[in-house]
Amino acid sequence: MVKEPEAMGQAKKTKQLRWWNPRRLPLPKGPYVVGCVDVMTGSSASGCFIRLHYPTSLRDAKAHKRNWPKWFMGKDYFEGFVDSMNLNPPSAQYIKLILGGIKIPAVWREPPLGRGVTPGEGEESPGSADEKCKGGARGPPPPPLDTLPVAFLSHGLGACRFSYSTICLEMASRGFVVVAVEHRDHTACSTYYLVPEESGELRREHLEFWKLEKKEYTLRNRQAHLRSAEIRRAVDLMEDINEGRPVHNLLDPTFPFQDFQGRLDFSKAVIIGHSFGGATTLLSLAKDPRLRIGIALDAWMYPVKRVADLPLRLSTQPILFVNMQYFQKRHNLDEMRRLLEMATSPEVVPEGTPSPERRVVTIRHAIHEDQSDSAYFIGWPFGIVVGQQSVAPSPLVSSVNTRLILQFLSKQIDSVDLGEHERFLAKWKWLLKEGLPAEEDKGECSTSDSGSEVGSTTS
Repeated sequence: MVKEPEAMGQAKKTKQLRWWNPRRLPLPKGPYVVGCVDVMTGSSASGCFIRLHYPTSLRDAKAHKRNWPKWFMGKDYFEGFVDSMNLNPPSAQYIKLILGGIKIPAVWREPPLGRGVTPGEGEESPGSADEKCKGGARGPPPPPLDTLPVAFLSHGLGACRFSYSTICLEMASRGFVVVAVEHRDHTACSTYYLVPEESGELRREHLEFWKLEKKEYTLRNRQAHLRSAEIRRAVDLMEDINEGRPVHNLLDPTFPFQDFQGRLDFSKAVIIGHSFGGATTLLSLAKDPRLRIGIALDAWMYPVKRVADLPLRLSTQPILFVNMQYFQKRHNLDEMRRLLEMATSPEVVPEGTPSPERRVVTIRHAIHEDQSDSAYFIGWPFGIVVGQQSVAPSPLVSSVNTRLILQFLSKQIDSVDLGEHERFLAKWKWLLKEGLPAEEDKGECSTSDSGSEVGSTTS
């Protein structure tokens, strides 16, 4: 273990990683340029609302920046974001000024990479642009993709479908189709569904964020089950797309879903969730056998704190927990410990059967928000306004977090480059602590209450 003074000396050397760009999130580092599109099915809250991220045949993301979507998608989302964070009006206006123009470096509505198509084919300006472009076009064109692994993402309390775009972009730039679900259980900062009217127009029905000022297990547990049902509907939707069944997207009826037909690989389908989404991840693994791999980011265990909530098939499902040192509390870690001990009990794992990988990693000197896109706003000026800053640079923590996800998946899915991620993580190993803290070790835990997430940006 690296000594604390040496670790802090390393932290001083990473000042250049306090990345902030008033125009965009960072470009992903994988070989494919990412496309994205919103999909909404059904005319009620029980429908499905997702954002798809996927590899495209483009080679130069920057050449298509006019088609990058804004991070904030309208007034309702901004107001919900402000409300969920309890920002006062002056702070809200400042945040709107700073964040209002930030874009996501993914090409809106670009068709997916075709079967057997090499990225760059058909573009007007290949050649030297390939060598200069970063974020989805490094060096020679990457190989074509016939199959695409699928991952589903569940957001935290007060977040929404675009709050984890950095993670989605990195995975999609490496060949994944990432399905970011926007939950309609009143935990999103804002969401809506479309209702047809007699005139033929579609009317928005807004669902506001519910704020609680005290512990409320009954409601949070019910919301966790609603969220899990929404994940299952998203899996159903992606299976329909893969099977070529008709899908009516209320937001974009002309998008070419047929380009995904027969190519989505569900054999090792991944579910990822942050905070409340971490609880949703565990519950979804317990309920849906189509989900094979779980990644829980700073999981908030309170909504599923009873063992009966999680009858997980833990003898077959690899699970990664990535925790932030300044969020996890004793109660939360005790629930994780009990869950992992249950997974290795003789009643769950038959004799002679190897247990799947189950790993817990804590990123030291890091806060809860570092696992969302907020990591790229918190260092400056965002963190000054809301009073939330890591000791370690938040962009660095975000990169380490994403690499841990990709490293874990590389051991389960052959399409991910293991060596690349292990080399990156070895460079920053002083930030990582393996395993759960010992029960008597209180120094690795925050001391604040773990029953509620009120006040956290994306819990």
